[in-house]
Amino acid sequence: MFILSPVYAQQAGEMQLYWKAEKGSEDISNLPKVAADSLQAARIITNALNDFRSIGYLSANIDEIEMDSAKWDIQLYLGPIFSWARLDLENIDELMLRKVGYRKSDFEGKRIDPKQLSALMNKLQQENIDAGYPFTQLLLDSLQMREDGITAKINLIPGPKVYFDSLQINPSDLVKSSFLSSYLGIREGEPFNEKFFNRINNRIKRLNFLKQRAASSVTFMDDMAYPMLQLEAQKVNQVDGVLGLLPNELDPGKVLVTGQLNLDLHNLFQSGKRLGIEWQKMRPESQLLRMEYGHPNLLNSPIDLDLGFYLLKEDSSFLNIDLRISLGYLAGDASQLKFIAGNQRGSLLSVGQGSEQDQFNNLADTQYSYYGVNWNMITTDDPFHPFRGWNVNVSADIGNRRILENASLPPAFYESLDLRSVKFTFQASAERFSQLSSRIILRSKFQGGWIENQQLFLNELYRLGGLNSLRGFNENFFFASQYAMLNLEPRFYLDANSYFFLFYDQAYLYYELETAKFEDSPFGIGAGVSFTTNAGIFNLAYGLGNSKLQKFEFSNSKIHIGYISRF
Repeated sequence: MFILSPVYAQQAGEMQLYWKAEKGSEDISNLPKVAADSLQAARIITNALNDFRSIGYLSANIDEIEMDSAKWDIQLYLGPIFSWARLDLENIDELMLRKVGYRKSDFEGKRIDPKQLSALMNKLQQENIDAGYPFTQLLLDSLQMREDGITAKINLIPGPKVYFDSLQINPSDLVKSSFLSSYLGIREGEPFNEKFFNRINNRIKRLNFLKQRAASSVTFMDDMAYPMLQLEAQKVNQVDGVLGLLPNELDPGKVLVTGQLNLDLHNLFQSGKRLGIEWQKMRPESQLLRMEYGHPNLLNSPIDLDLGFYLLKEDSSFLNIDLRISLGYLAGDASQLKFIAGNQRGSLLSVGQGSEQDQFNNLADTQYSYYGVNWNMITTDDPFHPFRGWNVNVSADIGNRRILENASLPPAFYESLDLRSVKFTFQASAERFSQLSSRIILRSKFQGGWIENQQLFLNELYRLGGLNSLRGFNENFFFASQYAMLNLEPRFYLDANSYFFLFYDQAYLYYELETAKFEDSPFGIGAGVSFTTNAGIFNLAYGLGNSKLQKFEFSNSKIHIGYISRF
């Protein structure tokens, strides 16, 4: 069937459209009556013809158009309605038909819709390709016109079945083929799957230690498919640290060791494994230690194993330890879902006497055993200097919280407390990068958290403040059981990897304990610079913060300095 498309001369100015069709045809009263110009009129006519053809008027066309500067008279020819008498799919497996959602009742006796038929054939072809038949053909033949409608047959020609050979990685020493095969789901000897092959580019983007030099390709030879990946290593391993020796004011005659260490190693043993260590001791008797280990594709399965250890010692008040294990898998090309189990333990380190004991009324020995889920989605265009995309993270956990009795505290302290209760926590963050011009990027991030329990203690709360949350304040300056925070940061790029930035951080913080309540809306403003050299990345930010606990004064300004050495 050949359908002619008229050619229209462009006319400016609004015009009226008057539609006519043969007697007894489909109602045309709902067609558009006005067009802004002749180009829009042409689009309206094309869309109208496509709409009529999709409801069975396969021969719909334009008989005649009479036009002047103010109106068009359009004479439609719709022709007969074509319906399916029978659509034969006998040589196609019944299971495959169910997979693509085919129902006989959607076709037989119904008006013919070319788009519906094309969608069915495309789904059947793609299903066969993903089952190992990349040269599948589908033909519509045996067309016949009967009194009750049209009969036709979809003939499937699968072609030879093709299997994956081993991944071809160039250069071959960047990463083990066994790891990458498990990660991509492309295993030697399994049937070719185009869906798995097409997602290679997006999956590789999630591996920040690798970068593609060229798009992946596949070569077919006999009954084998040879996927080829052109890769290069990225410098993502990080190490930076500082060590200080100061006189110990709390223990005269001795030296106080202070410092900070950050170690982040990726692709250990060329198998995608990761080890991260963070240690801080910036104040006497206080320190932080965080350790993480990531083991992707455990036992060549799609399951990732992550282990985490977190320790926070707050001067002589308390010690918090958090141990967790998680099992995750890629829920899509850009997202990951994790299931978490963990145990948090908070311990008092000392208890004052008399009036000094008041400060411990909001502290307690606690233990929280929990189970949770975490979902993460990353769509940024670059792992280090993104110009566009999102980074979204949502986590929630629930479990039993126990208050452990401390022999140094009087029994009366526990009389009004429920020693066993349920605790729930929720945290979410959404970070967006928007490209405003060739050199200006806006980073905006919203994050929030909520801890729910009727008897919370200070050493169970979130810790906020510092370079990675609320700038203009010291690290872990604030406590909160509920918080919401907005970070706005326009970046002005000097070159591909260096930029100057301004920032505005606004937060809402709240907690209510047995004998204390806190609510505040602190903010921080400032500016900084980040530039990359051959040796690493240097970050410098100057910030001023304002809150109920810190006045907005230059004497309280903070300079945040960071240096990351990548190799």
